[in-house]
Amino acid sequence: MKESPSRFETRNEKRKKNLVLYILIGIVWVLILVIGVSLLPEKEDSSTTSEETKKENTSAENKSNVVQDTEENEETSAEEETTVTAEPIEEEVEDPFAEATVEQSSEQNIEKVITNSSWKPIGTTQEGEHVAQYDTASVDWSEMEQSLSYAIGVPVENMTTWYIGNNGSPQDAIGTVSPSDRPDETYQVEIRWIDEKGWKPVVIKKLTNNPYKR
Repeated sequence: MKESPSRFETRNEKRKKNLVLYILIGIVWVLILVIGVSLLPEKEDSSTTSEETKKENTSAENKSNVVQDTEENEETSAEEETTVTAEPIEEEVEDPFAEATVEQSSEQNIEKVITNSSWKPIGTTQEGEHVAQYDTASVDWSEMEQSLSYAIGVPVENMTTWYIGNNGSPQDAIGTVSPSDRPDETYQVEIRWIDEKGWKPVVIKKLTNNPYKR
């Protein structure tokens, strides 16, 4: 009968020890969870800070690259402009007689005779019946000069007009002109009036000597 209380007490003590052990284990787990949870925000903040730092570094590098690229582009552009400016500008001069028929001449003071089937009347602002006007202030004189200019391929302002006069009929005229920058190059140009269309070149004679130049 004395053993029964002893066994009971022993079991009771074991239960108490187990309960205490379970409580301690539970407390340890709670502490672990609390510590773990408290550490998580710090890690996130650290990660966020790290990402922001990376973004700032990347932005700074990009700005540096943009500035560097801009400077390089400006230097390249400056070099290109310098190169373009340094190069001589060459203007292509079209030959007004490229599509014309050119024949050497044996006539006195005529080097060659030039004709061109593509010549057209230059147009006119005059209305009504045409009467040739050899007055230098007249519209007709101005349009005759334009026709002579068109024939030799030289603008009126760059052309010297030595003579314009009648060429045998009221609707035919003849002019002697030279390019202003080549005064020794003289052309005698025959032109014809086409009603409502203006003066049209007919034939050009390149002269050996300018009879009007003294």
